[in-house]
Amino acid sequence: MTQGWGQGGPNEGFPAYQQPMYPQQPYQQFGGLPMAPAEAGRVYMARPGVVVSAAVLAFVQAGLTAVSTLGVVGISSENMRDGTFEVVGGLALVQFLGLLALIFGAVMLLQGKDRVTLTIANIVQLGLCVTYIALITAFPNVDPEDPDGARAAVIVFAIFFAIMPIISLAQSWVSSVGRWMNAQRGHY
Repeated sequence: MTQGWGQGGPNEGFPAYQQPMYPQQPYQQFGGLPMAPAEAGRVYMARPGVVVSAAVLAFVQAGLTAVSTLGVVGISSENMRDGTFEVVGGLALVQFLGLLALIFGAVMLLQGKDRVTLTIANIVQLGLCVTYIALITAFPNVDPEDPDGARAAVIVFAIFFAIMPIISLAQSWVSSVGRWMNAQRGHY
């Protein structure tokens, strides 16, 4: 007896074919290498972008502080005789220490170990900005030929100089940074 069309099935007369089973491949990150396993009891959390941003702002601020410190040292060396050397030299010293604290604090933040150092360094930078504004308004003869122009230039520079520490300070105290730092330390 003959079977009608479609009654025998599509594989009638052929051996059953099964696809070969391939072993499951481990998940790989972009770049080709698999992610290293976390230590026992530790949870891996990716570093938040605000950590990198706050550290980069601190490094840029440190570079600007280095350039302005060289300018302040030049001014203080010119004014060794008229009594302002102590004030300007003291500012140069505070700027240099603030520069070192910015770099150290940014590195510590990137490692997830500490954000207090960067906070103190940013507060020192803001204090320097306020000090420069107070000093420039206190000096009667900033530039004898254009006193208002020089005074305004220093005030604008001090305000511009305060922008990055404010942003870096705010970014380093975001809650995601705290959670990431706690995970780095093993506290959940």
